[in-house]
Amino acid sequence: MTLRNDISLSRVPLAGFCAIGTGWGGFAAATPALKHRLELTESDLGFALFCAAIGAVLAMALVPKLFTWMGRGRGTITLGITPFAFGYVLVGQAGNFTELAMATFLMGLGTGYLDVLINARIAATESQSGRHLMSLAHGSFSLLYAITAFIMGLGRETDLSLPTLYILLALAVMGWSLMTLRDPGFEPEQNDQGTGKTARSKVPPVLLLISIMVMVAFFAENSTEIWAALHIEQTLGGRAAQGALGPTMLGLTMAVGRFSGQGLANRFGARPVMATMALMGAAGGFTAAIAPTPTIAYIGFACLGLGISSLAPLAFNLGGQYLDRSNVAHGIARMTLIGYLGFFVGPPITGMLAEAFGLRVSFGLIAVALAMLPLLLTRIPQPTPSAPVRL
Repeated sequence: MTLRNDISLSRVPLAGFCAIGTGWGGFAAATPALKHRLELTESDLGFALFCAAIGAVLAMALVPKLFTWMGRGRGTITLGITPFAFGYVLVGQAGNFTELAMATFLMGLGTGYLDVLINARIAATESQSGRHLMSLAHGSFSLLYAITAFIMGLGRETDLSLPTLYILLALAVMGWSLMTLRDPGFEPEQNDQGTGKTARSKVPPVLLLISIMVMVAFFAENSTEIWAALHIEQTLGGRAAQGALGPTMLGLTMAVGRFSGQGLANRFGARPVMATMALMGAAGGFTAAIAPTPTIAYIGFACLGLGISSLAPLAFNLGGQYLDRSNVAHGIARMTLIGYLGFFVGPPITGMLAEAFGLRVSFGLIAVALAMLPLLLTRIPQPTPSAPVRL
């Protein structure tokens, strides 16, 4: 009953998380086929993903203004899902690198817009209801990512063409907008005078540190999501279905970790859980890097997924402790803009490294980055509820 209530409370932003998970899960599983079809190098594919990063960052920068223009924001999540879904149609129709770059830019535009909006709405709903919803939201993304990656891998083993698979993927993404048809809207943040204008100031150093943790976590997550299938097929000689199992294992263990992460944090404390998970993720990344067979790589990706699963949700939760209720949505939006840079620049940087040194080195560097997070945690002071930070 509690889970049903949580889903009902967060139904509209959950649709956004599920849409993003569906889209990127299918894209990740089809990456090797797309690379082969367009005769791309790792750097080419990485640069196409960098175009997605440009679109995402541009959208994130514009979202606060859109909040002001649209008032209560009724239907704003559907507005993000639509171009995001259409981007996948264009990816399937792309015949060269330029067309692919334009399509990924549109995908990034929709993703960035949705990321800020749905995280802000989940944070605001948490503040209003007193329920912990961030892990449920991010877990839903991972679950749909895993399911779609697996289905796309099976689709690639059939006679369906890549453009057809991408059209089906776009329809699946668009289907999540049905959950937003009765969107109650998003009440703008109020300042102390009730003017409806959001209070703004510079991001305090402590929130910058937390945002860096989110950045590293999402760097590791999205880099692995995009490149895991190619690592298994290109480096380890796996088939299409075997390649799809890489991101599938990552997504499944991330979903398990995110659904259970809040409970572990409540029992053992958020900081010890985050430190342990970061080290587990580092061990998984190293295992994937040195794996001699797809099976060993699956074990590595599973450990990596479990390790990074709750790092970002718990970091967002931690950041919320430095914000008061009237400013939490804007604060989370600012953290998202900083932290999600890792989500979008991770795949292109990984691709450029893979072009120069191979995917084994790329995954090894991901492991090193995760291993540094426990040290960063020691630099974050305890929050002081009596003096909340305002962004």
